[in-house]
Amino acid sequence: MINALTKGKFKLQSNLKEDTLTSSVLDYLLLLPDVMIWEILRKSNPKNSELPKHLGRVLDVEFWPHWDTKEIPEVINTRYIEPDVFIEFEFADVIIEAKRYDDNQQSENQWRDQIRVYKENISNEDDSKELIYFALGGIRSNDKNIIEVNSESYSIYKLRWQQLMEIIASYIQTIEQTVRVLPNSGSYHRILHRIITLLIWVK
Repeated sequence: MINALTKGKFKLQSNLKEDTLTSSVLDYLLLLPDVMIWEILRKSNPKNSELPKHLGRVLDVEFWPHWDTKEIPEVINTRYIEPDVFIEFEFADVIIEAKRYDDNQQSENQWRDQIRVYKENISNEDDSKELIYFALGGIRSNDKNIIEVNSESYSIYKLRWQQLMEIIASYIQTIEQTVRVLPNSGSYHRILHRIITLLIWVK
């Protein structure tokens, strides 16, 4: 939630809660160990099982980064583009574009624009690094999409907020069964519970 506050995006009006939901949930998710962060994202939708099991350490996280589009004429927005979350893992970069409802809000044009700008401005230092793109919420199907950007194919992986809630609930249950053996897992338990609370509150 702190990222929504610092970026002026914390709103509870019904039409502006999308950014608040994104920050509230992912702020807390990103407090978890790096391995757990990726496991939760990867396992939330069983149809994303082809994704790599390990991405290494989280090197950097940015909410609503401003990526300059002035020199990229193919992009619809002529000033900048703003993906919801950009996570730089050791072995891959992850873009998350979040929508509040599952009502077909996601846009292929938006996916293409963000990937195009990423390829032009972000990935130049290491073109071999994999890009993983998640469409979170706003989807009708759990199946991935394949889109073309500059003659290259990219997979768009799908997640639903409900799926995220269910996988977090399963982690909570597992931790409750092992907390006496692994006392340090109590802090993870509290973080996961907070995420569930926020998912319910901001909906």
